[in-house]
Amino acid sequence: MAGVTRKRTCLVYDDLMTRHLQGSTSGCEEAPKRLTAIYHHLEETGLIEQCLLVTSRDASREELAYVHSERYVALMHLEPAAFETEVESRKHRTRKVHPAPGRIPSDIWATLGTQPSILRAAGSLLNVVDTVLDDTALNGFAIIRPPGHHAHPDYPAGFCFANNVAIAAKHAVAQHGLKRVLIVDWDIHRGDGSQDAFYEDPRVCYISLHRGEFKFYPEGTEKFASSTGAGAGSGYNINIPWQQGGMTDGDYITAFLRLVMPVAYEFAPELVLVSCGFDAALGDPLGGCCVTEVGYGIMTRMLMTLAGGKVVLALEGGYKLEMISKCAGSVVRALLGHEPEINLVPLAPSLAGLMDIKSALDAQRSIPNSPWKSLKSYDGNSVDYDATFSTVQTPGNLPNKESVDSLVADLDSLSAK
Repeated sequence: MAGVTRKRTCLVYDDLMTRHLQGSTSGCEEAPKRLTAIYHHLEETGLIEQCLLVTSRDASREELAYVHSERYVALMHLEPAAFETEVESRKHRTRKVHPAPGRIPSDIWATLGTQPSILRAAGSLLNVVDTVLDDTALNGFAIIRPPGHHAHPDYPAGFCFANNVAIAAKHAVAQHGLKRVLIVDWDIHRGDGSQDAFYEDPRVCYISLHRGEFKFYPEGTEKFASSTGAGAGSGYNINIPWQQGGMTDGDYITAFLRLVMPVAYEFAPELVLVSCGFDAALGDPLGGCCVTEVGYGIMTRMLMTLAGGKVVLALEGGYKLEMISKCAGSVVRALLGHEPEINLVPLAPSLAGLMDIKSALDAQRSIPNSPWKSLKSYDGNSVDYDATFSTVQTPGNLPNKESVDSLVADLDSLSAK
C-alpha cells in the first residue's frame, strides 16, 4: 500500500452489505439498519474522518476454503438468484442447531442481496487484516454483515454464513506467516463455528465470553468451561460461560483481568481478532446482559496492549440500534487512542460472575500439561501479573502494568466489600 499515509485506525464499510434481508421475517433482529446506524453514529461524532477507510472487496473461493468445505464454498459462489433458491430449498422447517447433512437451519434466510453480502463481508475483513499486518494502520474495525461466528465448515447457522473471523485468522497464518493469533469473542452467544474451526489448533487461541445456560443459543454442552480444546490444541479453547443473564462491565472486566489477559500475555499473539458482538450490551433484546459502551472501550484498550497494538474488531451480533452505535463509537475511540471515561464504582463483579470465572479457571488448571503457567498460581482472589506484563510494549497512552494493577486492586477491593 505504497503512497498511503499511515493512520492509527482503519475502517471498512460498504452499503452493499445492507442488501442482505431476512426474507419475510421483517421482525428479525439481524437487519441492515444495524450497519447504517453504526456508520452514521461514527460519522456524526467525527470519528470516521480520523480513520483510514479501507476498500471493500469480495472473498475468493480459495479464501472461503480456509474454513469451509468445497461443497459449501460452491454454494456461496452461486449466482445470487440461484443461491437464494438453493438455500430456501434446503432449509429445515423446524429449528435445528445442527442440521442433517445437506440441510440448512431454519434461522437462516436468503434473498437476492444475501450472496453478494456474504462475499463482501468476508473479503472486507481480510482487507482490514492486510492493512494492519502491512503496517498501513495500527488497528482496525470491520463494520460488516452478515455476522460469521456461528458458521460451520459445511453449513450456515445463527444468522451467519461465512465465518469471517475464522477465515481472517487462517488468512493471517497462511498469507502473513503468523504463528500465533488470538481470537476474543465477546458476543453473548458462543461462536460454535469458530470454536470448532480451531479446537485442535494451537496456532489460534480462542477465548469466548458467553451465556452458558444449556438452552441458550447455541444449545449443547460444548459451550461449557470444560470444552478446553483437544490434541495439540488442548488448553487453547477457553470458554467463560455465564450461568445467568444480567452480567455487567464488572463481570466482563474481571474476567479479562483474571483469565483473558494473563493467558493472552503468555500466548503472546502476533494479531488479535475480536468477534465483536454487542448483544451483551445493556437493553439488547436477545442478550439479557448489562455491559455498557464504557465496558467495551475498556476491554478494547486492554487488548491493544497485545501484539504491538495490532487489533482488528469485526462486527458480529448486537440488536439494539442506539446501544450498538454507542458501543461501536466507544471501541473506535479506544482504537484511536482517545482517553477513556472510567468510573470504577459500577465495575464491581457479581458473586455469580466470580463463580463462573473461577469455574473457567478451574477447567483450564485441570488440563494435564496445561500451556498456561500464569494460571497455575491463581488463588481465587488475585493474579501475579509481574511475569505476564514484563515484556509488554504499551504504545502511547494505552494501559500499562501500573494502571491495570491499579484496576485489579480496585476491583478486588470492591468485590471484597
